[in-house]
Amino acid sequence: MKDNSILCSKMENNEIKSYWVIPGLTPIKKDNKAYSSLVIEKIEKKIQSTLKEKNRKRKIVEGRQIMCYKLRKETDMSLKEIGNLINKDHATVLYSSKHIEDILKVDKKFEKEWEEILNL
Repeated sequence: MKDNSILCSKMENNEIKSYWVIPGLTPIKKDNKAYSSLVIEKIEKKIQSTLKEKNRKRKIVEGRQIMCYKLRKETDMSLKEIGNLINKDHATVLYSSKHIEDILKVDKKFEKEWEEILNL
């Protein structure tokens, strides 16, 4: 990298992640409300249903879990705030986001199917 950048590291999921930082620049955080609305809108369009619906159809459940994963990973929203968006509790949000993390490690077909939303 350039002379003025600094190599930083952090522990994430029992792995050390390294990244370059340029002093004086602050990372851009995603606006929680706008980003969550975008993610929910995209998922609901894909599954052709609402995420708040009390339904256990596979696509709806996967959509909810993807939403929990994305918002937990990309925003600083609490588990409770994320759960309130879909009328679920914090434990469901925690389980959902970890479940999607595990699936993405092994199931490339699933990743490809949800690629558009995962890359938001």
